[in-house]
Amino acid sequence: MEKSNPEYEKKVLRDVLEQVKNPDDTMQPQIKIRKVIFGLSYTGLIISFFLALNELSHPFISAFIAAVAGLGIGIGILLKFIHNQWPITKRHIDLESVEKRLNELETNETKN
Repeated sequence: MEKSNPEYEKKVLRDVLEQVKNPDDTMQPQIKIRKVIFGLSYTGLIISFFLALNELSHPFISAFIAAVAGLGIGIGILLKFIHNQWPITKRHIDLESVEKRLNELETNETKN
């Protein structure tokens, strides 16, 4: 196993503890981001179809806008999937192990 970055590991472990202990507080910003991504992506698709159907731009520009909008929709779907999967996954996280490792990292930091 590669040697991990202790600062990054502490950040990740703190995030996990925060998400398990305060799921509503951590999920709200993620839901807002997902809604913004979906809104912008759907708007991009509408704009690309409008441009293409009315021949207001080069077809490659319309296709590029549609592709970027499709990518955004894909990211939004991925975020929705992760959001739905989290309640199932969090039950299997060993919080004692996470807290123990976080304490080890913080103890090592004070020694150095």
